[in-house]
Amino acid sequence: MPGREITLWEVLRFMRLGADHATLQRKYNLSEEGLKDLYRQLAEAGFLEWTGEEFIVAAKRRIDTKELVADIRSGVPDVELMEKYKLSSRGLQRVFNKLVDSGSAMAADLSGRSMSYDDSVTLKKVRVSIRALPILSIAIHERTNPEIIGRIRDLSEVGVGVRGLLAEVGDSKSLVVVPDEFLDIEPFSFEAKCRWSRMGNKGKICNAGFEITDISEGNFIQLQELLQLMTYSFSDKDL
Repeated sequence: MPGREITLWEVLRFMRLGADHATLQRKYNLSEEGLKDLYRQLAEAGFLEWTGEEFIVAAKRRIDTKELVADIRSGVPDVELMEKYKLSSRGLQRVFNKLVDSGSAMAADLSGRSMSYDDSVTLKKVRVSIRALPILSIAIHERTNPEIIGRIRDLSEVGVGVRGLLAEVGDSKSLVVVPDEFLDIEPFSFEAKCRWSRMGNKGKICNAGFEITDISEGNFIQLQELLQLMTYSFSDKDL
């Protein structure tokens, strides 16, 4: 089943402009249930909030630095910090870095909290996951050819389907995923090998599927966060 490409910027912009449910349903060809599920997914990701009557675009998160530093120094576990301040694990690590850079906290305060992901892992160690269809338009490019931007068609812990990048079966490439700037995830990369490739009719845009052959542990964690945050499954009634 082909995935629908929904751009986060666009959805949130339309909602800020006051687009009603019917307008969003027509634009994205969603059923009533499909639209509710989209709202739910975006609310869980922190982009929308419920007023008691409707979903609205969430205000930008502001973190009380003094309160956070006090929590850190009192030994509040990372998991509780993530829940309290609505941060992903990667977002929490970035907040830690900003606290040190700004002088609000010392490296000693964060000792034992920051994790190192330098070790490389192979996909043989990775649990196979169900393929996911991104609800948002997610960019991807070759590390050595960043001016040519492709789009992710489907994604899993072990592979990626790509539209817009030229590849032939057997090609090995270093690919860089560039999540939407609304997301709390930095670009990340992995090594991949092309397993199938199809050119569109009359030489149109190439579609290709890659197996992820090598990825660092840190990049793998970002991949998992992206899968958790930005995937959405449509039921048959939404077609």
